[in-house]
Amino acid sequence: MRRARSPLWWGALAVALSAGCEERRVVSRRVALRGIPGAVGGEEVDAPLAGGSGGKPAFDAINNPANYPTPEDLDATLRVNGPDNKPRLVSRNPREMLLHLRTTLANEEYDLLLGQVVAEQTKREYRKRGKDPAEAVGFFRRHRDDILRLVQEFPLGELTPDRMAQPIGPSAFRLEVPELLAGDSTRGGGLLFRRIDYVFEPDACRLLLID
Repeated sequence: MRRARSPLWWGALAVALSAGCEERRVVSRRVALRGIPGAVGGEEVDAPLAGGSGGKPAFDAINNPANYPTPEDLDATLRVNGPDNKPRLVSRNPREMLLHLRTTLANEEYDLLLGQVVAEQTKREYRKRGKDPAEAVGFFRRHRDDILRLVQEFPLGELTPDRMAQPIGPSAFRLEVPELLAGDSTRGGGLLFRRIDYVFEPDACRLLLID
């Protein structure tokens, strides 16, 4: 049975996409987290999500569509040490963004998730509405398990058959689980969330919202 959706906003966020002035919001629901560490459902999808072949810097229309700089020492973790010896996440495409979303959630690296996975556009919208972007951490904590389950619905990211990305605004796209499948998921019942929106920002592909 699908759980009821509660009309709670994720930090009162509404992401306005400038090309049609379409207003979207992330809705927070009250659910009990089961606290399952790592990928939920026992499926290992690290390799498909990461995609590509290491740190080749050359332009690649599939793995690096925005032609972001690729560090020479990039490995399968898609993390490199910055000048301050802190990790920097390399996210050139939605598959890599989803890998970082899942990894930071599984490891409960919420500061890293907020700082480098969540889009600057989303954080600007928080500030515009008088909210602290850090409020988003509460959303991720409450819905960690359900978000991990949603990520598993896209084992090939934007290349997952029948779940191809759809444009929703300038450099912004949506991945969506079909409603019939979301209501009867083979991974443990109906999904609480169905959509992941992402955007290609100047330096990385990042998460816009989850709904």
